[in-house]
Amino acid sequence: MLLLLHLVELDQSYWAELKGVTLAAERDNPLSVSFDRYGRESNEICVTSYVLSHNLQVQDPSVPPIVFEELAIALKSEDPSFDFVEALNHPHWKLKIEASLDPETFAKRLTSSWRAVRKTMGHGTNHAVMALGGRKDSPGNPGAPLQEGGWGVDVVETTNPDTFLIAINWNGLISGRPADGVVQVIDQ
Repeated sequence: MLLLLHLVELDQSYWAELKGVTLAAERDNPLSVSFDRYGRESNEICVTSYVLSHNLQVQDPSVPPIVFEELAIALKSEDPSFDFVEALNHPHWKLKIEASLDPETFAKRLTSSWRAVRKTMGHGTNHAVMALGGRKDSPGNPGAPLQEGGWGVDVVETTNPDTFLIAINWNGLISGRPADGVVQVIDQ
């Protein structure tokens, strides 16, 4: 229990640090204040929810398409910070992962874990794994996997990340979005 309280205190300290705030209440009672994914004070512990799509751009038999049910189990085993991992039955969204991590750290751990799972499965890893996405800041459709406050993230496997980013006009896609509402991690 003491370890759990310490971890909660560390998580809350991180969110307060992001906002440049040091609260006496946080030091005196670590369960009294935390911040939600928008940086607002909250009494709940922050959980980041990623809903993932997959874009396999590598044309190599050593990098086959992934079975998402197997990937869900493997990612959960690879990174214990992923609190919840589930394969989805949806035409676009393939996985849902939740973790008590900030979005940038989550994306970094996701790409490195994805690569490690590929390696464990005996697949090729001589390519980039990217996590590109954004926070959904509007209400989602009823029953849709991606809801307001969640993150829609495309995991892209490609041999040329720069060319891919130009081809999808990534800079144009993220222009006008808040900086804390976008993730871009390239693991090479």
